[in-house]
Amino acid sequence: MVYRKSKSVFKEIVSYCNGLKRDWYAVCNAIIYDMNNGLAKGSINRLKVIKRSMYNRAGFELLRRKICLSKCG
Repeated sequence: MVYRKSKSVFKEIVSYCNGLKRDWYAVCNAIIYDMNNGLAKGSINRLKVIKRSMYNRAGFELLRRKICLSKCG
């Protein structure tokens, strides 16, 4: 793939275009395929919220029990 140098007086637009060029295959795959990792990200976010709420309160065993018994899954 041959890249042309972006020419613009706005450095933000040049930076945006350079980012698109770096991630060209990821951008194409996002357009072509209908899959995403939203479900995994949601689960990870839920676990992180529980972990942060219990910070410095108890050990790993209590955290594991709280996650297994949580209402969200």
